[in-house]
Amino acid sequence: FSSRRKGSVLIPTGPLNTSHVFDFETRLRQVEDSINTCGEPESDSEDFAVTQSQIKPIIERHSPNVTVSSSSSITPIVEPYKSPLTKKQKANLRQRGKRRSKRAEEQIQAQTTLKLHVRRHCAKASHHSLRTNRDLNDGFPVTQPGWIGKRMPDGDCEHSLDDLMGKGNMTLVDWDGYTTHTITDSCGRNIGLLGGMPRQKSWEDVQKDAAAAIRNSASLLYVPEEKRHHRRGHFISIPMGLSFGGGNPQPGMLRQHNQNTPILDKLVQHPALVSIVGHTDSLFKLYAPRLHDYYKTTLNSLIAWSNNGYRRIFSNSVFAAATVNTGDRVVSVSHLDFKNLSWGWCSITALGDFDPDHGGHLVLWDLKYVIRFPPGSTILIPSALLRHSNVPIRSGEVRHSFTQYSAGGLFRFVHNNFKADNQLKKSERERLSREGAQRWKKGLEMFSTVDELL
Repeated sequence: FSSRRKGSVLIPTGPLNTSHVFDFETRLRQVEDSINTCGEPESDSEDFAVTQSQIKPIIERHSPNVTVSSSSSITPIVEPYKSPLTKKQKANLRQRGKRRSKRAEEQIQAQTTLKLHVRRHCAKASHHSLRTNRDLNDGFPVTQPGWIGKRMPDGDCEHSLDDLMGKGNMTLVDWDGYTTHTITDSCGRNIGLLGGMPRQKSWEDVQKDAAAAIRNSASLLYVPEEKRHHRRGHFISIPMGLSFGGGNPQPGMLRQHNQNTPILDKLVQHPALVSIVGHTDSLFKLYAPRLHDYYKTTLNSLIAWSNNGYRRIFSNSVFAAATVNTGDRVVSVSHLDFKNLSWGWCSITALGDFDPDHGGHLVLWDLKYVIRFPPGSTILIPSALLRHSNVPIRSGEVRHSFTQYSAGGLFRFVHNNFKADNQLKKSERERLSREGAQRWKKGLEMFSTVDELL
């Protein structure tokens, strides 16, 4: 025996002799049988009544990535194993960080938050600008207070493409409907935009779906005669959204016939129309950021003041109102949307199934331009100032249009501290009227210039 002790018992260190031969396979089967017997304890056995409070510390102590559910059945959830980053992945992360830092420095130097590819897009649009010899500050019809345009005589007939190019002394702009072009006045202001459309193939499906949704909705609408024949032409015109005018004491949502309300509510939620609105708003924000911000601030102020009495028709747009023009043959005669903000933009999107080489062109009479206008594309213009119309389409073709805009009265109402002009004192009205020329000048400063986009 060894002198080492375990308690008071001496531990032998020599070889141990057994009285029988040890059978390993037999012993292994006995152990397996005992495990199988103990694996499914009876539910009322006190020996196996283990509480969750006893198990959770054990699991957390030995397996930090295992969590225990608080329900009565304990189901450990093992988080997936995350392998360490490879050298290539680490290098990619470092390069990404360097690019991000370089881009931030470039944006600081350029005094913009736009990414380089966006700035290149803007610069390209400016290089392809439609330059005019007209100054928007000279000779265009604006009221004395400056908020809206003046009403001018409307056209009384349509003009074919041959007539315009033959006798009208107009310039044909053979636009592809994709490439973005600014419209620039003689002072370098970007007063309009041939916005185009996204180049992905799916956009053709978007415009077709939008046209079909408008056409199907129109077939269900109650449309009185005055909505079918009006100063802009002979087609159905359904305005929606927030507006102000007509001697009303405050702005209001444009009223619809009870039959039309659910139909139009469903139409403005159509994914294709929402996509078009989002694309238009992005163009507006990119090419006229100060003007876009003015629209956004004004609409937000009106909604807040109304305590949610007013609402947006599209959550992804700063325009207060929109009009669906349908009836298969939407061709407008020369007119002004004089009630819109005088220095503001109106968005026009062409939809349908027609050949843009033969019809549907946008005619800008004051600038002497006849612009090819394919379905699915969008153009933004100051529609309160520039007389515009369309070239007739051919028989059997279908053309709709979708326009977005904001009434000048909305901006005036906010500027007047949420009061109509007739609610102001005489001295206040006279003062605001005298400010008209200065207001108009400040409005023109909201347009971006060619140099800003280069």
